[in-house]
Amino acid sequence: MHKTSLTYRITALLLAFSMFFSSKGFLVDMHYCRGTLKSVSFIGKARNCHDLARAASHHKSGCRHHQKVVQKSSGCADDKNCCSNKTVHIQSDQDQQAPGYADLALSISFQPFVLYSPPTLSLGGLTPDRETLIFEHYKPPLIPRDIPVLMQSFLI
Repeated sequence: MHKTSLTYRITALLLAFSMFFSSKGFLVDMHYCRGTLKSVSFIGKARNCHDLARAASHHKSGCRHHQKVVQKSSGCADDKNCCSNKTVHIQSDQDQQAPGYADLALSISFQPFVLYSPPTLSLGGLTPDRETLIFEHYKPPLIPRDIPVLMQSFLI
């Protein structure tokens, strides 16, 4: 059985996701608290700071960072109008068409180029005479095999 490399699989997966998202688009939900971005979600609704504060207060780990987060967010948890959610739908433009060559407007105007030859020019000296042809009676070599006939298939 043939094994495919990990980089090949990752590349194929990334290309498949990029084709899917470029054709269908996706939603991004962002949660702003006092004008600053607090959380982003690509799958569902973004968690707001009230939920984050409740989760941090239920978490009893003695970590100083979690205690600071609860203390900082407690001011916002009291004020219910400090938060806002914004949902952005990122979608490709399906009606957009690639410009064709006929649509391109060239700003350069082309003028036709005509070669002028005066009527006094004679090509008589450039053509060989009939009697000086040395290859007139030359026979080409015989072909040992007729290759085009060998390559064809005939129905009988």
